[in-house]
Amino acid sequence: MFHSLSAKLLMLTVGLVMLAEVLIFVPSVAFYREVWLEDHLASGQIAGLALEANPNATLSRELEAELLANAMVRGVMIKRAEARVLMLRDETAPPIMARYDLRNAGFVALMADAMSLIFSGPNGVIEVTGYAIEGGGEYVAIMIDEDMLYFAMVIFARNVLFLSIIISIFTAISLYVALSRLFLQPMEHLTAKMVEFSASPEDASRIIVPSDRRDEIGTAERELEAMQQEISQALVQKTRLASLGEAMTRINHDLRNILTTVHLVSDRLIKSPDPRVQSLSGALMTGIDRAIDLCTTTLSYGKAQNVVPRPILFELGPIVDEIGHSLSLNQSSQVRFVNQVDPEYQLYADPDQIFRMLLNLARNAAEALEDEEGQIVVTAKVDNGFDIIEVADTGPGLPDKAKEYLFTPFQGSTRQGGTGLGLANVLEITKAHGGEVKLIKSDETGTIFCITLPRQI
Repeated sequence: MFHSLSAKLLMLTVGLVMLAEVLIFVPSVAFYREVWLEDHLASGQIAGLALEANPNATLSRELEAELLANAMVRGVMIKRAEARVLMLRDETAPPIMARYDLRNAGFVALMADAMSLIFSGPNGVIEVTGYAIEGGGEYVAIMIDEDMLYFAMVIFARNVLFLSIIISIFTAISLYVALSRLFLQPMEHLTAKMVEFSASPEDASRIIVPSDRRDEIGTAERELEAMQQEISQALVQKTRLASLGEAMTRINHDLRNILTTVHLVSDRLIKSPDPRVQSLSGALMTGIDRAIDLCTTTLSYGKAQNVVPRPILFELGPIVDEIGHSLSLNQSSQVRFVNQVDPEYQLYADPDQIFRMLLNLARNAAEALEDEEGQIVVTAKVDNGFDIIEVADTGPGLPDKAKEYLFTPFQGSTRQGGTGLGLANVLEITKAHGGEVKLIKSDETGTIFCITLPRQI
């Protein structure tokens, strides 16, 4: 129970309010004691002035006792003209046990004296000195029973304490209700919606509906809604990808069988005496081999296995030429594919994966140009122990949305209807070779992708 946020808030509220009341209680009691003593100093001064008005008169013991009783003191002394005159005194009073001077008493000393009296009890007869009022002398000193002050302070302290408790309870409840409505209940609502959503994240009906609040609570609700929607969409996409993976497994099996049959037929075409047929058959066999290899590695990708390169030393120029032929850019096309790679430039990597990687980038560039006039340029160079391969085009550049999710599957597509898998595959292959791929620039003048691979030669 005490571990809940509401219980902690309630205890904290009550504790802070009680602390505030204690800080008020001590000065209140000290102030009451000071006022009480000043009132009795004034009463004693008045009794002394009554006697001083007729200095030649002799007071009877009965009248003197009556004056002292009405002033509620045991004796009165008034200081005048450097003389300290004992005006009245109860002859039966016990000796003075303590003396207090209100003229120079500080606030801390007054509180200390008040608390000492409350907790230690009265001392008996005490002498209290204070300033005289209305020109009645320099100062007035009275002797008084501290018992009367003690009982008056106990009654006052009890009343103040009772009132403080009532005020504390009312204030604590009011503050707790206000804080609960403003903060605690919205936080409990947020917690409940998180727990509810975690039980079934795919259920879009469990996503929180944010309120119209413009404070931090409202911001937290809106951010939670965005996060829950993103998680829900990701899980739905994951489910669909799992179903797609099952379908791909079946298609892959059948397609590999079909390609194997085509491969056997192509073997016979290579043996044809016609040189042209032999040339076309060689390119066809290379394409079929890559297709069979792609079908084989598809299952590994679906099993979340890393793409393991099979590196060899090869010349990059012919691979780039083959990519240009694979783009099927006919003579009527306004797009030109330019291979600026040195024919003798050698690279130590997996040639099939490098082919797929560059083909994806080149195909994206060709699709960006569409029917516009432009060119696709592939270059390669060695720089500080790295192979730097760039694929550039003169297209209109990538959309802003594509830049944000450039290498994210199903989100980084650069064209309408695309899957976004091409650039994701480029990133995967580059990382498998220990390199990286970056978008150097993309604006209205064109797009440049740069692939950096550690040079192994």
